[in-house]
Amino acid sequence: MKEIILAFIILFSLNLQAQDEPTGVYRNIYKCSDSIRSNKLTGKVSQKAMNTADSLNNYHPKAYFLKTVDLLMQSNYNDAAYIFLLGEMRMDYYGLFTKYDKDFYDFHHTVKDPVYMFLRSNIDNFIALLKLSAAYNRQHDYAYKSGKLKPENYKESGAIQDRMATQFHINKAYFENMWLRERKEQEPTKTNK
Repeated sequence: MKEIILAFIILFSLNLQAQDEPTGVYRNIYKCSDSIRSNKLTGKVSQKAMNTADSLNNYHPKAYFLKTVDLLMQSNYNDAAYIFLLGEMRMDYYGLFTKYDKDFYDFHHTVKDPVYMFLRSNIDNFIALLKLSAAYNRQHDYAYKSGKLKPENYKESGAIQDRMATQFHINKAYFENMWLRERKEQEPTKTNK
């Protein structure tokens, strides 16, 4: 619980920064996203992120979101998005075995905002990371709550991300235009720089 509170405070301070000074936070997210595109790093995550995914397999889904916060604080957005997407699959599956935990889901939504802002700024990267995380889910059982307990549900948690990737690909122009308008609304104008 202490970890969630600490991470919540960190993300809350980021959100306050975003409200008070959108130029810094938004610019950093968009700059990183643009860098991924220009350096041909779309869908690439570090080996360290892959190892982190393996090590988190034995933990509650909140561990994925706590690690996401850590990676966001380091401006390591691709790795953060990958770990976050894995955490969402773990959360969906794990939720079948537990009662609703409002604090946990509130924390998830707080972490989701900057991650999805980053992902929506580069649809090709979003699609690639969805596919990568879904593939990880197919190849690795969730040791904390084995997929063997409810195999159809476990399989479905990854299939959801595969379907999202497919829909984004099919309707790429629609989503790209919608998210570009969103970006223009959030991005600082030249007079704000």
